[in-house]
Amino acid sequence: MKDYQKEIERLKKEKEELEKLIAEKELENKKKDELLKQMYPELRDKR
Repeated sequence: MKDYQKEIERLKKEKEELEKLIAEKELENKKKDELLKQMYPELRDKR
């Protein structure tokens, strides 16, 4: 039973780390999008 609890805790920590990584990547992509919009405003309406 303790082995299952240890595995669950390990997976919870891994999940938290992955969620944090995803959030960081989303923020990074948002910043890049904003920068691209500033650099190439003429491309905004063509999507």
